[in-house]
Amino acid sequence: MVDQALKSTHSGLSETRRALKELRASPPEDLGLIEAVRTLAHATAQRASLELDLST
Repeated sequence: MVDQALKSTHSGLSETRRALKELRASPPEDLGLIEAVRTLAHATAQRASLELDLST
């Protein structure tokens, strides 16, 4: 009974991780390196409440 509950829990966690991975933004390979770094920098700055200027 406990073994079945553990298997169900692991299965549910695996499915949740898979679904969350599918919901994430485009992977860096789809964007190109420069745009991927820019996107990551903006997201990180926003989470940290930082102002970011990437102008060249």
